[in-house]
Amino acid sequence: MGNQELIDYFSEYAASKARHAYGPNGHRGMSVLIFDSSAVGYMEAERLHDHFVRQRTDRNTWNSAHKVTFLPGGKRQLYGFLATKDDMETFNRHCHGKPFNYGSISIHLIN
Repeated sequence: MGNQELIDYFSEYAASKARHAYGPNGHRGMSVLIFDSSAVGYMEAERLHDHFVRQRTDRNTWNSAHKVTFLPGGKRQLYGFLATKDDMETFNRHCHGKPFNYGSISIHLIN
């Protein structure tokens, strides 16, 4: 899934950008949706976070032994949560280009 595809997939949440992390072996399984650095942007990121909580595809499930990687038919199951500073430091280690300054934007990590 490319950047625009990821933005389009979550179009009802008004993300402004998307970015993926790649390593020497390809995609690292982490992507971020970036929201405007405003109260509205934060509320949109939080609304998306709530969507993942309701779907039980949030951080808690991602960290559990019960997560599902693929859905029937081979479609990938996406997990997401509001990123913390530690999440972004991990992402920045595996992302090419300019690192993100977590304090200035609202970010939602998609695994």
